[in-house]
Amino acid sequence: LHTKEFFLHFGILSRLRGNFHLQNLADFDHFYTKSQIHYLSIGPRDIHDIYLPGGEKLKLNENIRSMGIVRAQGFVEGDLEDLNANFNVQSRLGNAVFDAHLNQNPETSLLSYSGNLKADELALGYITDNSDIGKASLDVKMQGSGTDMANLILKVEGNISAINYNNYTYNNID
Repeated sequence: LHTKEFFLHFGILSRLRGNFHLQNLADFDHFYTKSQIHYLSIGPRDIHDIYLPGGEKLKLNENIRSMGIVRAQGFVEGDLEDLNANFNVQSRLGNAVFDAHLNQNPETSLLSYSGNLKADELALGYITDNSDIGKASLDVKMQGSGTDMANLILKVEGNISAINYNNYTYNNID
């Protein structure tokens, strides 16, 4: 399936517009995409209906669900077990740019990821449900696995230009 300037309105507030190249839609084992997303918005009530490869429902904490409409633009290429994505994301919790590689182990269904994240005044404490942490501005490389805080394994390297911790802002942490 090849589309140009495709538009979809789904859920309550969600929209998707872009150019899509999708192969093997009826055969998920051989599905492949190379797509440019010009505009994606996902409303808070629509987030809980997202399923990950393998049928597992995306688990988001309540704080993330309450972040309002999330908007994104970017590029995605790969299949359901090995995906590269580059996105610019905006929400009321902050703005971020990420370039990521997502991989799902077919035997364990464990999701792993690696890539770069740049964020400006991201409400990190709110997202992670940690009241000691405030907003953070950062440019980091990340590598990890897991889809919720209980099974999260994450290695982060880079620069945190500012992070608020216990009502004090720390600057230029490498």
